[in-house]
Amino acid sequence: MRMLKIALFAVVSFLTLCSALPAKAAEVTIGILRFRHSAEVPESAATSVEQFVYSAFTSQQRFRVLERSRIDAVQAERAVQQSNEVVNPTALRDLGAQYVVLGEVTRAEVGRMSGSRGGAFYHATMAYGLRIIDVSTGAVSYSQEFSTGRGNPLAGMFSGFTGDVSTPAGAIDIALQQTRKDLVGLIGRAFSISGQIVSIESRDDKGVPRTVLVSLGVADGVGKKSVLDAYVSQTIDVGGKPLVRKKPVAELSFVEAQGDHLSLFGVRKGGGELGTVANGNATIQVEFKQ
Repeated sequence: MRMLKIALFAVVSFLTLCSALPAKAAEVTIGILRFRHSAEVPESAATSVEQFVYSAFTSQQRFRVLERSRIDAVQAERAVQQSNEVVNPTALRDLGAQYVVLGEVTRAEVGRMSGSRGGAFYHATMAYGLRIIDVSTGAVSYSQEFSTGRGNPLAGMFSGFTGDVSTPAGAIDIALQQTRKDLVGLIGRAFSISGQIVSIESRDDKGVPRTVLVSLGVADGVGKKSVLDAYVSQTIDVGGKPLVRKKPVAELSFVEAQGDHLSLFGVRKGGGELGTVANGNATIQVEFKQ
């Protein structure tokens, strides 16, 4: 009987612990179709852009990207017209896709320059556009144009991006890195995800929060450069219609990941307000800063 009680206690404790853990973010299934490109853009350059976008999604564990072979089969069956519009969402939905990413590369110029000590290096100027389609409706939910160089062939080459400028492909990779921040921003807006502050981990000598534990981790897309907005939700009655307002509280910067769905963040703005709200036991939510 004593062993049975111990076993039951262990099960209850385990279930209690599980219920206290942050829920895993819902995985989003997307399909990335073959990118279109103008006649002036080499096929290899279009492929580089496509792989760059693919990597931006797969680096965030909250996405499941459909296999290329399955997407190619759908395109071969004319699920996409020459205009690059999804005309047969059923075929994509049958694959499990919730969203489809359409891309078009409009510019890929690679130039060769001579080095001051001999030899040569390459630079690239790129431009591409993305559209994110909601498969359930067939409508474009988000779209954005991306470009590099701004007319200066050397822009970005010495701005902290690493790569092999001795080859055209390496120059293209470096150029695409200039669009990463904007691309991550688009993904954040199109597939927003939120969590909450689990606890205040440390305070300064005046009691102002310095670090907090949040219910978002690497599986939710949190990384070294992540910045979160902390806010509280307020319901306001306007003419008998309830409206939800997000009231900003603080801005948080990444410190370290502590699990798939837990991370430590530093309070870089609004520490005083955060402390006041937290002392009132309000639920403080967080989301990626756009």
